[in-house]
Amino acid sequence: MRLIVSYTSDNGIDSWDHVLPVVADSKDAFLMDLELAAVEARKEYKSEVIVCGQEFNVCSLTDFEQKEGRKSHRVTFGKVKFYPPQVQTVDEWFSEVEKTK
Repeated sequence: MRLIVSYTSDNGIDSWDHVLPVVADSKDAFLMDLELAAVEARKEYKSEVIVCGQEFNVCSLTDFEQKEGRKSHRVTFGKVKFYPPQVQTVDEWFSEVEKTK
């Protein structure tokens, strides 16, 4: 299945929109693969991960759970939360693009 994945990343000052084409068995299968790879990469303090031949910014898709009001950075035992990107089929994506014209 041909999919379009969209998400935004930032460095605290600037932000970037990412729109990436991927080929996967299904939306759910892609999101499952991305979540597993992103959470594991974040635990290893990596900032990128490659899934379905595309590079994704892990820091934009995950975060460590907050403990006592502060983010627990550099804690390997902290739970990592996954924020899924928008995933659409090519037809869904083009339909949305055409609506904005």
